[in-house]
Amino acid sequence: MALTTDPLSERLAQLATLTRAYARYSRSAGGLGTLLGGVFCLLSYFGGALLPLTPLLRVVLALLPLVWIAAKEWMRFRLYQSQGRVHEAPDHSQWRWHAGLTAFLAVVSLTVICGVLFYTPAARHPAVWVYLAYVAALPVLSWYFLWSIPELVVGGFLLCQAAVAAAGLTYPLGSQLQAPLMAVVAILVGWREHREFRALRRELEASRVVA
Repeated sequence: MALTTDPLSERLAQLATLTRAYARYSRSAGGLGTLLGGVFCLLSYFGGALLPLTPLLRVVLALLPLVWIAAKEWMRFRLYQSQGRVHEAPDHSQWRWHAGLTAFLAVVSLTVICGVLFYTPAARHPAVWVYLAYVAALPVLSWYFLWSIPELVVGGFLLCQAAVAAAGLTYPLGSQLQAPLMAVVAILVGWREHREFRALRRELEASRVVA
């Protein structure tokens, strides 16, 4: 006996698949926001290593992670949630990984803060307090805004570079090589996600016309 497919059930399954793909852009898929993070990471890495650390460059490096997070969240809401707000619901595995990585960053941040406060003679200098503020912000910003691995690595480097720049230093060329490598990955991933979103948006618009 031949099995028949219920057109309504098939249509609902298709809409559910489109909705899940669309919901990714509320959290784990960044699109152009991820791409922008990769560009900022390359600028921060090579600018900090190759340019003289002037007061202006220190300010730029210190602001880059904050500008990036604000820009990518603006793009997320204005571009990637323009068809309506749908929140991605991560599964238990995603939550465990995200919580574990955030907890690890919190331990590292706490260790650095305690080491500076108790063992650094210049701990009362204002620049050191700015450095500590960025170190303390790392796990918090990671928890709320850095869900994918490319964004976590890129954002982590931008925040660390901002912290050391506030203290009057930068990472030398050849160190922290994961940053430029992951920056290239973030650019490629972000561009791929953006192209996938454009195709997804066309499907969503077509489904509305059919509905």
